[in-house]
Amino acid sequence: DSAVKSEQFALLQQKLAEEQKMLALQQKNIADQKTIEATKQRIRADSSALEATRNEMQAEANAKLARENAERAEREKDTASSLKDLAESKNMAYQAILLLNEGKAEQSRKNALKAYEMNKNNRGPFQNNDIYNALHLNWIRTVKNTATFHNAPVRALMGLPNTNVLYSADESGVIICSQFDHGVLTQRSSINLKAEIHSIAISPNGQDLLVVLSNYAALYNINEDRSLSLQKKVNFQGSGKRAAFLNNDNFLVLSSIGVTRFEVNNKLLDIGDLVKVDNCTSIAVGKSGNIYIGASVFIWEYPNWEFMKQPLKPVYHLKSNVTSLTLDHSGNFLAAGTYDGSVWLKNLTGDHEPVSFSLQRSAVNDIKFSTDGDGNMQLASASSDKTIKLLNVNSALNSNSEDIVTLSGHSSWVYALLYTPDGKYLFSGSEDRSIIGWHSTMSGIYHTLNKDKK
Repeated sequence: DSAVKSEQFALLQQKLAEEQKMLALQQKNIADQKTIEATKQRIRADSSALEATRNEMQAEANAKLARENAERAEREKDTASSLKDLAESKNMAYQAILLLNEGKAEQSRKNALKAYEMNKNNRGPFQNNDIYNALHLNWIRTVKNTATFHNAPVRALMGLPNTNVLYSADESGVIICSQFDHGVLTQRSSINLKAEIHSIAISPNGQDLLVVLSNYAALYNINEDRSLSLQKKVNFQGSGKRAAFLNNDNFLVLSSIGVTRFEVNNKLLDIGDLVKVDNCTSIAVGKSGNIYIGASVFIWEYPNWEFMKQPLKPVYHLKSNVTSLTLDHSGNFLAAGTYDGSVWLKNLTGDHEPVSFSLQRSAVNDIKFSTDGDGNMQLASASSDKTIKLLNVNSALNSNSEDIVTLSGHSSWVYALLYTPDGKYLFSGSEDRSIIGWHSTMSGIYHTLNKDKK
């Protein structure tokens, strides 16, 4: 019995152990299922968090897009408003001219000033032809900007360096010395050579004035009272065209057959050093003594006078005959006017391609650089179409014609141009025997009119 009981007890314990083992397995399965469920819940939570992040990012993107659309809409609204105001500024300028014609001077001036302010406040063009003309017509209502000292066509204008003194020469041989003040000329003195004058030039030191006539040139000393005293006359071959100073000691005469150099202080020798250049029409001399010659459709460049005696090839080839040449004060820009009314412009610093564009309806007789009253490089061209064009050099180099202003006031060909030393005013001489003073910028006229009003 004891053995049977022991065996039964052992079997019972074995059964109990198996049941406990089964229970442990069940508990492990339950734990594994809970772990799996927890993992699923964590994954679901992570997915929910990721979805929430995505939704948040999308919401932020939508909000940013909404802000950008709102800003774009505001800019478009501002642009539309600016364009409307710019159009209104031109209309106001036109109305100012009509009011002036009706004798309503004060209202015309107010409209012209308002037109300028609207253009400026709406970031309009630096120069606007309609607004410039409205301001200019109001300015000349109260000042005499047209000088009628000459009795023959005015062929040349030159300014005494760093002064308010201007010399003008006409076809009858009269040279008049004038003084300018805010675009208005006052005559001081005159001489009469009684022969047709083609060109005049003043030495860099302001002590000598060179006059080129048809078959001779005359060198005058500029006295302290700005009167002129003859130093000497020199002869040259060909028909005289242009005058220029190489430096204070040498001057150049451009004729129909070439360029002749003369010494200023050699009072005994009136025979110059001739270099023949076929079909030459114009000349420009840089501060370093480099020389540019316009001949036919070509521009020749010479580092100095000695190089002119060497057979060099032309540097630039234009589409039409060169009629005028100029360098800016720094020597960084070269410009040419042509027979067909085009203007050719070259930045001489670095490897820049020249630009050329049709500007006038007829030949460009003179062309000049200056830094205008607002500090920008400006180019003026005078034409046989009776007008002068003002253009911003940077705009022109970028083929932007928006800032071009047309000056109309002469009744015949315009031959000569001269900027004042500060660049605020420009003078023009014409076949109609007059010299007209102009502001170089519409902002200059605006400030003058505002100052006069106060």
